[in-house]
Amino acid sequence: MYCCRCGAELPQQARFCPSCGQPVETALPVGSRSQKHLPVLALLWATYAVLELAVAGLRAFAGTIIAHFWFGPWGMPGRWMHGVIWGLSLYALILGLAGLVGAWGAWQREPWSRPLLLVLGVLALLHLPLGTALGLYTLWVLLPEQAASISRPT
Repeated sequence: MYCCRCGAELPQQARFCPSCGQPVETALPVGSRSQKHLPVLALLWATYAVLELAVAGLRAFAGTIIAHFWFGPWGMPGRWMHGVIWGLSLYALILGLAGLVGAWGAWQREPWSRPLLLVLGVLALLHLPLGTALGLYTLWVLLPEQAASISRPT
């Protein structure tokens, strides 16, 4: 078996990792799907989160300008459209920040990262095509029983 925190190989009867001191009961079996794919998943979520943050900024900036010139700043349709644009921008901002937090947690193998990434993975399914692919990959990596062992508190 290997340590889930540092990746060092563990002796057969070890209770703690000799490298980092992590308890062995949170170690993942050798060759498990989660052990192989969790670092990749963390990197993909970090990349996707940065893209979501960029989309949030671009949507807020460009969408406000377009709505201002298309509907006018004071008319009723303009106010409604500004609200929709800012609401969608806020959603992308929250998803991006939560994605960064979840990616960091998965990279560090924190106990709370699995449920957070599962929720974000389900939400990302609606964002074609990149979000759908990432959501499916997240569910594929984190839903099996073996993945639950990464979420046990130390």
